[in-house]
Amino acid sequence: MVTDTSGGYSLGLPPSWTGFVTPSLGSSGFVPGVRAYTNVTEAITNQNYLLVDSIAPQINVATSGTNLWLNWTGISGVTYQVWSSTNLADWYPWGDVIAGTNGAMQLLVPVSDPPQQFFRLKAAN
Repeated sequence: MVTDTSGGYSLGLPPSWTGFVTPSLGSSGFVPGVRAYTNVTEAITNQNYLLVDSIAPQINVATSGTNLWLNWTGISGVTYQVWSSTNLADWYPWGDVIAGTNGAMQLLVPVSDPPQQFFRLKAAN
């Protein structure tokens, strides 16, 4: 399937089709990365995808007392998970998965006494 000049598209499917639609364009990514459909029997509209260079967040870090602030621009449809480690080899989820928004996102990470902790933020689509 190819889009028109405005990005519009349509798919011709057999009756009661079940499957996945995964958009692609070179090395770019899309949000959502895939959509699942079950028993499609009529036209479905407004199935839009967002073309992105990457879903990986660009993080800005700030400190306030013993707290660490993680700031990034989120993307709706992407989830973010903070991971922590004390040795850079073993990583564990820290806190809950955070649903992305189309805008500024911020997370406060209280930092305790040693052992030293490392943090990273992973995005999933």
